[in-house]
Amino acid sequence: MKKVLIAMMLVASNSAMAGEEASSRDIEGAYVGLGANFSALTVDETSSYNKASGSSEFSGALKLGYNFKVVKKFMLGIEIETAGNIGSVDIPVTGGKVEVSTSSVLNFSILPGVRLGESSVLYARLGSGSANVTAKGVTTSGTVVSTSSEDKSYTQVGIGYRAMVSQKVSLSTDIIVNSFKDANSSVVSFGAQYNF
Repeated sequence: MKKVLIAMMLVASNSAMAGEEASSRDIEGAYVGLGANFSALTVDETSSYNKASGSSEFSGALKLGYNFKVVKKFMLGIEIETAGNIGSVDIPVTGGKVEVSTSSVLNFSILPGVRLGESSVLYARLGSGSANVTAKGVTTSGTVVSTSSEDKSYTQVGIGYRAMVSQKVSLSTDIIVNSFKDANSSVVSFGAQYNF
């Protein structure tokens, strides 16, 4: 009877270890994902545009990434994301306003993280990105009098959580701040990833 109990305990412990290794492999490796980003662009209050009003924007996103196991509980990820926009803002000026909008967003991030169990990770987001920023001068009657467009870069910081919900699928949520020279974009992102 003792031998049977010992054998059962060994099988159970080996199964648990195998399960942990399988979960570990699941959250590690390459993935592709889709995201829903909700963002708001605000102009820096230290600038001359402290009465600017931003609006919340929705944008879809496509993500490609890879997670590496560094040591037992620590992971390091890299991620490239493209999204439609990261917000817009209206800046009041004499005789009208300047409508500022963003498009063609591309981000590159490093994701250092710590495991919170067998199949979830809490991570920081450190990166940079670029977006096409368009500014339209609009009179009070609604006539567009000037338009300019240029690519602008920004830094990115944030925090996120990702958990496996099946062998190959994970769900994530992030809170991100993108900092331009004189503006910030705050983003809340929800995503689903497929692990290869």
